[in-house]
Amino acid sequence: MSKSWIVPDSLCVPIQNYYSAGTSGATLTLPNYFPPEFETIGIKKRGSERNDYYGMVVTNPLNFPNNYVFGFSYLDKKDCQTDEDLYVFDFIKKEIEYFPRGSYEKENSLYAGTHKGIKDYLIP
Repeated sequence: MSKSWIVPDSLCVPIQNYYSAGTSGATLTLPNYFPPEFETIGIKKRGSERNDYYGMVVTNPLNFPNNYVFGFSYLDKKDCQTDEDLYVFDFIKKEIEYFPRGSYEKENSLYAGTHKGIKDYLIP
């Protein structure tokens, strides 16, 4: 079972607004940005002693129109590989769920193989 957080009403609209200008299926990129709303509910960035933070991507999956997928990308200094922490915001349930390594891709094959590799669009 993955971890989840209930999103207070006061944060639902601000979180939805990250993608309000987007088109379903498209991805919005925000280099070097971590949303304060996530920190407010207890979701933090990885520690900087091992990881360099690249930024955030947000997608509204075509097959899940009530969900926004937030990917937080890092360079792991130990293995020099990029990693991405995935969180899904279901704005009907008002809940954010964390998807550990590879689990989102297993549940949603449309995005298989898209969360590894260099995120040059996030590097300044």
